[in-house]
Amino acid sequence: MVITTWSKPGIDNMIAIGEFSGKYSESYVSTIIRGLFDKVEILKTMPELGKIVPEKNDPHLRELTIGRCF
Repeated sequence: MVITTWSKPGIDNMIAIGEFSGKYSESYVSTIIRGLFDKVEILKTMPELGKIVPEKNDPHLRELTIGRCF
């Protein structure tokens, strides 16, 4: 069984995303946050989907990038 664990920075980012999005649309916040949690849930069935965390170089630690990053 695959166990997913949120890092402290990941949780902080989720809170920041919710607070920022909430300034524009309360209903949109739940859609965004639910979508992010759903993406992470995919790792339980497809654990190699995420990218290996470069700083850790451990194949058991994965990170997901969702959306566009600049």
